Amino acid sequence: MPPLRSFYAKIAALFLALLLLLSLAYVLVSYQAAIDLIDEVEVRLNSGYAAGIARALEPLVAKGFDAERLGESIHYMMVSNPRVEIYLLDSRGWVLAYFAATSAPLKERRVSLGPIEAFLAGIRGSLPLGSDPRAPGSLRPFSAAPLALPGGERGYVYVVLGGEQLRMAIAVLRESYFMRVTGTVLLLMLVVTALAGLALFALLTRRLRRLTEAVEAFERGDLSRRVPTRSADEIDRLGLSFNRMADTIAADIERLKEVDRLRRELVANVSHDLRSPLAAIRGYIETILLRDESLSRDELRGYLDVTLRNARSLERLVQELFELSNLETASYRPSFEEVRLEELVQDVVLKVKPQAAAKRVRIVTGPPTEIPPVRADIALMERVLSNLLENAIRHTPAEGVIEIGLSGLADRVSVTVADTGSGIGPEDLPFIFERFYRGERSRLRAEEPAGTGSGLGLAIVKRILELHGGEIRVTSEVNAGARFSFDLACAAPKD
Repeated sequence: MPPLRSFYAKIAALFLALLLLLSLAYVLVSYQAAIDLIDEVEVRLNSGYAAGIARALEPLVAKGFDAERLGESIHYMMVSNPRVEIYLLDSRGWVLAYFAATSAPLKERRVSLGPIEAFLAGIRGSLPLGSDPRAPGSLRPFSAAPLALPGGERGYVYVVLGGEQLRMAIAVLRESYFMRVTGTVLLLMLVVTALAGLALFALLTRRLRRLTEAVEAFERGDLSRRVPTRSADEIDRLGLSFNRMADTIAADIERLKEVDRLRRELVANVSHDLRSPLAAIRGYIETILLRDESLSRDELRGYLDVTLRNARSLERLVQELFELSNLETASYRPSFEEVRLEELVQDVVLKVKPQAAAKRVRIVTGPPTEIPPVRADIALMERVLSNLLENAIRHTPAEGVIEIGLSGLADRVSVTVADTGSGIGPEDLPFIFERFYRGERSRLRAEEPAGTGSGLGLAIVKRILELHGGEIRVTSEVNAGARFSFDLACAAPKD
């Protein structure tokens, strides 16, 4: 990013602009305050100045209004205070005579009497201001006093404090001393404040730059990039939010990678498991077609039996794939109800008994006990028990025993299926609940009929129990059988 377009450059430019505006405002306010201070001092020191002049002029005015004679008398009064301008006004505010240190002409011949009457009435504001006949439109601090004119007419002594001479002195002050001092102080303040402010902004925006660099690095693919945080201000909270977001995204990406890996494995496994029965079906059908006339009835029936067995294996694989996919959808919800497990176990045992009898495997159930009903989906729980029993029958040799046990544990019921089969090796035990996983011992069992196991039965069991808020546990030793167990929550007692 170009330096002038960075956030630091923008905030620094704004800061300097505000600093300059505040400095200009400070100069204007300071200058006006200095002028007001001078005027205030003049008023406080000379508020009774007009009254003293009036008292001195009354004897002279009583003899007749002679401007020249009055001017000589006032001249001595102004020696001690040459900054003032003295005006003698009639009852309507017209200037009868004026006396000033400079000879600048009058620009207005009449003075507004409103401020003068307010001053004489004792109505005082913070600073009495009246019109200046030599500067029309401007207001000056003044002092005033009544003066009796010949013929009994009421007049006024109107003294402009800080007149033309003072304005000239202020102009010199503004152009020399005040501006030099103010300029020096202001420049020093600007430099110190600007340097301190820019350094502070650099420290504050450094964390924003780090956050920006971390976000850009994360965008480029560096998923390990994080923002260090130390305090609890808004910038650090933003950094913490980014870190949490980055952790979530990184975890999601890892999950997606794992899902993609599982998807590839699933496709490979499905392809392998589908290919075997399909190849067998195709091979036997082709053999039947090629040797149709030479096949005996017994040979034909044997070929058809093998073909049917492979077709059923294929059907079962597709059905279990569909079932597992349906169970893993986020929208799937079990239909929970009150289930008596001892009755369900008896039903499942009766269903698999022919398969066990064909292998000469004995299924034993525990003695009848009072087991509380559980909260479960009866169809899914039947599927769990069927899969566990069929898996046990498949891996238990002739004359082996499969035992099913039920026991109550406080608010839960424990179910156990144990067999005396070949067992599961320690290298296979962590993976038996993964879809399509079949251990090496299972793969090498030549006596097992083709297609008796799809590798999905235990994965379906695990998913169903997860939907019930439980988990499947297994313990096993090679040639010592396997023991599967799980718990289910008891149903709430009816009122």
